[in-house]
Amino acid sequence: MNPRYLLLYLPVFLAYLLQSTNPSLAYWTAWGGSLWIYLITFTGVVRQLPTDRPVLNQVFRPFFLVHLIFSGYMAVTSIFSYLDAMGYLYLDKIKAEESYIYISTIAYCQFLYCLGHAAYIHGLLLFLEYKPPRYVIKVSSPTSISKIFFFATLFFFIGSIAFRFIPGGAQFLNQFQLSTAVFGVFAFGYSLLEKKQKYIFITGLLFAYGEFQALTSGWKEFTVLPILLLAAILWTRHKKIILLVSPFMLFLFLFIIPYYTGIVRGLSWGKNVESTQAATVALAKVQNESVDGLLENNWEFLTYRLSEIRMFMVYVDRVPTEIPYMTEEILTQSLESIPPRILYPSKPVPEKIIMERVYKIGAVGKGTNVSAKPAFIADSYIMGGEIGVFCSLFLLGLLVTFLSKKAESLFGGYAIGSGCIFLGLFYILIRGNAFEYVANAVFWSMVTMYLLFFLAKKYNILVKNPNYE
Repeated sequence: MNPRYLLLYLPVFLAYLLQSTNPSLAYWTAWGGSLWIYLITFTGVVRQLPTDRPVLNQVFRPFFLVHLIFSGYMAVTSIFSYLDAMGYLYLDKIKAEESYIYISTIAYCQFLYCLGHAAYIHGLLLFLEYKPPRYVIKVSSPTSISKIFFFATLFFFIGSIAFRFIPGGAQFLNQFQLSTAVFGVFAFGYSLLEKKQKYIFITGLLFAYGEFQALTSGWKEFTVLPILLLAAILWTRHKKIILLVSPFMLFLFLFIIPYYTGIVRGLSWGKNVESTQAATVALAKVQNESVDGLLENNWEFLTYRLSEIRMFMVYVDRVPTEIPYMTEEILTQSLESIPPRILYPSKPVPEKIIMERVYKIGAVGKGTNVSAKPAFIADSYIMGGEIGVFCSLFLLGLLVTFLSKKAESLFGGYAIGSGCIFLGLFYILIRGNAFEYVANAVFWSMVTMYLLFFLAKKYNILVKNPNYE
């Protein structure tokens, strides 16, 4: 084993030592530990990153974009909850800090986050070698990649409609819908890079329509991620522009969009106001709100909804002291989630069985009108404490790298493989979710990936790479 992997666990070890004597310092050590992991990962200190492409042109490979989103949401966003517990509103101390026990629990949860982050990147880097793809796309010389992405978008769009009417098609419907969205962004991005006017217009309309749908839906995630993907596509040739606009986009993602979507949700979800009308009201309120007002109203989002650490604290507090580990139960339910309902009519409803353990532990009250499914790391802890966190996140890292490499090998390399197939079909791995959802989505996404591969191979779209060794 490469001894440099131990560098990933250095902040984990230090945070563990500080936990009993100085919880605040333990928190900062664990939180800063994630920044340390980013540093030694992206600089190649732990392991040299793939050299087949410039490092900054590998953003769709999992050690970059997926790693940043997954670990950032899991481990870095807790900073606002911690500051709130210490009595701060942003950088102004306005109240007394919470109890020593409360701060200790936050610090321990952050230690688990850092442990999970280290294990995740350990697994992700372990087998990171990327080889030339085994299969390449057979196209005529005038065919552009933006054209390929455009027709692939149409294929997934038609498939997403067809699977609504096919018995058992629900297992593929979600994958095709997400792939439609991802391929649509790639089609627009590459048409901009290739300056294909016809495709810029068509795919631009599709991108704008998708953003409109997201803005009227009340879901922040589906508004933000397409923009992040588009920025990542354009990054290869427009790094300076992306860097210049990134501070504005960060403010937009952290303050404007959460405030806006909060209003849309309150009106359309809570008061049954028509979605476009709710969006119009929300936009007007954003335009009339001052910067100070946005910051004040958004503090609740940053402290309670951006991070899931407060719910994680409940799991840590009650498992295993009051509620025993649920290893067998969660693994069994995860396996049961895989067969399609058409073959398994008595299949449990994943949402219900997941929420049952949330109710059992007491993270939310039964009958509360809220979906509070555990994050992947929370389920990992519920299954086996610190060992569960290490094993689950390590295996998840291995899985993410394996799927990215397999997608590149089967679908002609980086752009379509890691870019579209991996991000579109295995979208759930970007953020993670409860084990039952992850097991079902990954299994059927793998089935979908191989079906697409055999279909493309049969019709001579994919052919063996003559340079494959």
